[in-house]
Amino acid sequence: MRNDRVSGEKIGRVLNFRPKVSIEESVADMVQRVWADGRTDFENPRYYNIRWLQTLEDARKASGIPGSVLDAPTDRLPQ
Repeated sequence: MRNDRVSGEKIGRVLNFRPKVSIEESVADMVQRVWADGRTDFENPRYYNIRWLQTLEDARKASGIPGSVLDAPTDRLPQ
């Protein structure tokens, strides 16, 4: 269970930044846009990092391709 708390206090204090839209207004707008776009399948693994990585790993195992989705590509490692 996550509980993310957000505050604009520090950016206001440090950079003297005052947003035109509140966090509450931004979240309400985001929710409205998500629903308007028809995105309602929030149990889909792609919305959860751990579930998505498990889905990719399961697909890798089923395909018979060696390695892991978490392995770094060897052609991109420093020499």
